[in-house]
Amino acid sequence: MYSCPITNRSNRSDDNHDEVGVSILDDPKIKPVSLRVADAMTRDPITLISHHTFTDVVSFMAQHPFRHFLVVESPGWLVGVLSDRDVLRALARTPNWHTSYARELMSRDVIAVKPDTELSLATGDMLSKRINCLPVVDDSGEICGIITSTDLLKSYRTVQESLEKHNALNLSIAQDADFER
Repeated sequence: MYSCPITNRSNRSDDNHDEVGVSILDDPKIKPVSLRVADAMTRDPITLISHHTFTDVVSFMAQHPFRHFLVVESPGWLVGVLSDRDVLRALARTPNWHTSYARELMSRDVIAVKPDTELSLATGDMLSKRINCLPVVDDSGEICGIITSTDLLKSYRTVQESLEKHNALNLSIAQDADFER
């Protein structure tokens, strides 16, 4: 149902090791939590149609606080991703950029993930491919969201705050125990 290759990244990662090779999951104080793309993604993203003009694209970007738009063709097939960087590249490299269309500016080699993909895998894909977003599609290829580097940072912050509170509580308990001795 989609016209771009979709990579299903829902396999388990074996990258849960720290620098010394000891599994983080072996630490009895840390309870592993499997976060999925669905937990962090932006739902119902705004999409562009491949025949939107450059002016339309710039207008969309000015109206919305997003840096990435999914580009679709009827009946909602994902055909590409258009970012603010693609627009800047067009300004620098395309002589008649004002007559360009979204289909000429967008990135076509789209890597998409499914909602049940682990966040660590999606993050790994984004880092290795040097991209800042992944479309999220369901089993039938329907677009159901987008995961961006901003979404990942928000999730990281939530997890980090939870770990910091947990560590502060453990430190407080240890100090109370030392005080009572």
